Amino acid sequence: MDTDRVLSLTDPFHEAALEPGLWPRALARLGDAFGGASALLAANRHDIGPFLLEAARCDPELFARFAAEHGSAEENGYIRRLNAMRSGEVLWRRAVVQDRAWASDPIYRKFLRPQQLWDGLVTPLVKDPGGYAVVGLYRARAFEEGETALLRAIAPHLQRALQVATRLGALRDRLEAGLAALDVLAPGIVLADKAGRVLHANAAARAILGEADGLALGRGGALRTARGAEAAA
Repeated sequence: MDTDRVLSLTDPFHEAALEPGLWPRALARLGDAFGGASALLAANRHDIGPFLLEAARCDPELFARFAAEHGSAEENGYIRRLNAMRSGEVLWRRAVVQDRAWASDPIYRKFLRPQQLWDGLVTPLVKDPGGYAVVGLYRARAFEEGETALLRAIAPHLQRALQVATRLGALRDRLEAGLAALDVLAPGIVLADKAGRVLHANAAARAILGEADGLALGRGGALRTARGAEAAA
């Protein structure tokens, strides 16, 4: 497998792990490498079923309908297969159901055919006792064996990127919860860096700074005395 090609396809996912707004672009880039395929990142939690996280060239409303109508492992054999697979293995639609049977499958007829999609590759990532995430690729023509090998080579990199994103997301949530807790405190609290630039001010502090009575925000968001000349005297 061409290492440079694998890295060129997975670097955007490592960037997206640091900047969540980049996930659709990373998925679109991946889809381009697979012949303009639709690409999605979804989760399947055993208690609530599948739900879409990010997508490129995929109809989110149709995915929501799929989850509502065919999202249980008891009813959906493909989900049962994914449940039993290890992270990084690839589920190829053509390997598990013949074209003739697939053409009459309700999942194809209701959710893929309206998007002019025919074949699919799915790999589970970051499995835990509660469920897992998957990356799925779908397109109008059949995939080839070499493409399943490419997805297998890419999967460990996608898994690491998603693990980083999950951990950073948890840290962001904790930070936001902490800042929200500061907002309900009566005293004014300002968090600043070593240069005096304000990183966060709670509601009480924002009110004080807004009055510019003693302290105010200067250029670049730095704290300054509201009466700088008087204070210097």
